[in-house]
Amino acid sequence: MHRRHRAFEWGDRGSLRGWGSEHGGSHHLCLSAWKGYGQVPDQDATGGGGMAAIGLGSKQVQKYLVDGVVVACENSPLSTTISGDNDKLTEVLDAIKKDQPEVFARRLAVDMAYHSHHMKLIGSDYENDLASRIQSKWPLVKFLSTVTNEVIDVDGALGAAYWRSNLESPVLFSTGLKTLLQQTGGNTVLIEIGPHSALSGPIRQILNETYNKSPPLYVPTLIRSENESKALLTTVGQLFSQGQRLRFDAINPIGRVLPTLPTYPWNHSTSYWYESRVSREYRGRRFAHHPIIGSRVAEASSLEPLWRNWLRIEDIEWCQDHRIGSDVVFPGTGYLAMAGEALRQLCPEAQDISFRQVTILSALVLGGTEATETLLSMRRHKVTNLLDSAWWEFSISSYNETSQLWNKHAFGQVRDGRSEGDDGRDQTIVHVPHEVESGYWYNTMRSVGQNYGPRFQRLDRISAHLLDNEAVADLKPDETDPNYLFLHPATSDACMQLFSAAMAHGQARSLHVKAVPTYIGEAYFKKTSAHNGSKITVGASINNQIPGSPMVGTCVAVDAANAVVLRLKDVKLTPLDEGDNDAITQQQQQQQVPNGSQDPHAGARLRWRPDFDFQDAGQLIRSQSSSDGMVVRKQAYTLLQKLLLLCCLTAQDQYGQIQPSKPYLAEFQKWMTQQATQVRDACVQVGDRDDDIVYPLVKRRESEEFLGLNQEQRATLIKELVENLRETEYGHVGKLIHRVYLGLEDLLNGRRDGLEILRQEEKEQDVDREGGEEEEDPLTSIYNISNQGWNYAPFLELLSHRTPHLRILEIGAGTGGTTDLILRQLDRSMGENSMSTAFYSYTYTDVSAGFFPAAMRRFPRNRYPNIRFQTLDITSDPETKASHPRHSTSS
Repeated sequence: MHRRHRAFEWGDRGSLRGWGSEHGGSHHLCLSAWKGYGQVPDQDATGGGGMAAIGLGSKQVQKYLVDGVVVACENSPLSTTISGDNDKLTEVLDAIKKDQPEVFARRLAVDMAYHSHHMKLIGSDYENDLASRIQSKWPLVKFLSTVTNEVIDVDGALGAAYWRSNLESPVLFSTGLKTLLQQTGGNTVLIEIGPHSALSGPIRQILNETYNKSPPLYVPTLIRSENESKALLTTVGQLFSQGQRLRFDAINPIGRVLPTLPTYPWNHSTSYWYESRVSREYRGRRFAHHPIIGSRVAEASSLEPLWRNWLRIEDIEWCQDHRIGSDVVFPGTGYLAMAGEALRQLCPEAQDISFRQVTILSALVLGGTEATETLLSMRRHKVTNLLDSAWWEFSISSYNETSQLWNKHAFGQVRDGRSEGDDGRDQTIVHVPHEVESGYWYNTMRSVGQNYGPRFQRLDRISAHLLDNEAVADLKPDETDPNYLFLHPATSDACMQLFSAAMAHGQARSLHVKAVPTYIGEAYFKKTSAHNGSKITVGASINNQIPGSPMVGTCVAVDAANAVVLRLKDVKLTPLDEGDNDAITQQQQQQQVPNGSQDPHAGARLRWRPDFDFQDAGQLIRSQSSSDGMVVRKQAYTLLQKLLLLCCLTAQDQYGQIQPSKPYLAEFQKWMTQQATQVRDACVQVGDRDDDIVYPLVKRRESEEFLGLNQEQRATLIKELVENLRETEYGHVGKLIHRVYLGLEDLLNGRRDGLEILRQEEKEQDVDREGGEEEEDPLTSIYNISNQGWNYAPFLELLSHRTPHLRILEIGAGTGGTTDLILRQLDRSMGENSMSTAFYSYTYTDVSAGFFPAAMRRFPRNRYPNIRFQTLDITSDPETKASHPRHSTSS
């Protein structure tokens, strides 16, 4: 209770005071617990009422309301609660589901029609009871009523009559919050005080509709399953960061000086302060924390210094623009920058830095908000056992939280000044005739997985030699470069990016793989003012280019005076995926084109493929399942068959006498009965062995055990099988079978639609989910499971090659599992660098439009401009447009 009391000190008790006391505790409990003492009449007394949640705004809901049903609560522009008579409530829900089946509409688990005419029957008793318990006082803070949508600032307004009106009237939460936002000025913060952030969803929906940009900050106080102290401190921190005035003195009172203490003759001649070397060096460290190397470890000696850091993306935001595929990867030149920054702390006067024998072992992938622990160690390189050289050996490692192991990323040698063999002569770099537009080349590198953002796109005026493996470019200055770096990794990385243009002669079709540096023989960096706008020109060349082996290159950068500011020698570039090299070499051999000589002047390239009409379509669709995968899949499939059999046996016993409401449901019931009867008949035959299979993958002995179970035991076993299936690839299939089993009675009687039962949980998640990534739809998962064992690529590749402008019609596309498979295979058949598609049009159809919103997000127009969505019931004549939504055809 102490911590909760303190929490109120941070806020304002004025609104509670308006209810009758300084803290308002007892009266507030009276308001919320009145019905708990048996004051609310039973359902018969109020005429049989209920409530329901609708995924529409109050204005949209109005057209569906009938006499006896009213809007009980305006939650948000996308959520409304209705209340009223039970039968009328069912009528409204049915109308909404029929008109808009994709809209969430569900009864609430209450047996009272709050905030409706039902409450008028008890309103008088409610008011009289409250009148003797509460006393309205003048509110000390602005209070906007969700009953009247007006500010209450008069004495006595929050009496028993008000709370009776609150019980009988609709809750204008959405309208009231909009009114409150209109009346407040800038720097508005919305705070929800309660046991959980229950209003976060409606509030965000209201803010999204009200504000085009920069909405007010929403802050909850307590969040379910989170430590209350941490949650409250987080709330206080967010308010403080927004400039809100907080009463910290209520938590930590200011002390009072005692001036009446007697004086004391202090003796300062002897020091009694003891401090260890580690504490002294840590407290008086010379250099502040560095974003990429961290702080020097005080426990390490000066002979072998050590730097420890927690590498976070928010501390090095520029690193977000360096991606390999979709991963944010710390650049290889960043390791050189780390060693250089450590050397600068050892040699603060250094104006140039040299490296040699630098090996890059593995990539350092940075997570979203998680920090990565890194260690950088240095020690002198020995010439003899007694003599140290001017070089320092460095090693960079990181700790993997998952494997709980240290990974070494890079090691090499570094020193201040030039290396012994560097004469420091100026060098002239001249552009070659063939120019390449920089944006075009960065798009080309993106096609092979090298995704560079704006801060790493520094190459300008790129030119490449059409015969020799050489390229030249200018470096664009970046005013946003931090001044804590000797040479920004993005600048040196841009020099290495030029190797790709040299390797491919500046031609997109010649760039097939992403090559990354794994070894640097020598490197030299000179402190420059590149970030101040001085001109830097870079030249790169590939010394050898043998297919399947690492390439070796050299790179030099000079300033406007032709002074060398960067030199990289003997840079080994290794293809990131060796499998890509094999595929490219094989493609060159098939086209009878010599490696590395793909006609730089060609305007087109022929692609020869076998004619689709002369191929066996069955041979083009191939299985890609391994033997181990088949064993695991069979085990999971066995669990699935047992679950199916148990559900059919239970359905025959419990629902066998139900007369289905529709013909196709009768066929479904007939099929379940056949499955159960098949097993019952097989188990009564004499002479069969216990291990005989009487149902797919289910033995006779197991089937007899299933038949001997009562309904409760079967239900328990069904739950166990569903849980066991969760760990397999058939987990979603088991979930859907169990969902149909639980809703079977409603399905056969026609009270609920099959698709509604299958997607019920997803709809609830859509309403409750407050952001984050969408979970995979179980229906989509079934499509993926059914297709994952087969490779359709050869079939689709030859078909699209013979007919480049396919007009594809998919019937019953559903959640888009097959669509995704076909589109991905067609994209691969055209190649990632192609600017065209392998089809003229793709028509995505289903009997209902309920799947279309999710499918449109999955297959966006900017990615697939030729796809269109249209409803189609193949059992009806499309020209008459007399299609009636149903999940499947009658056949």
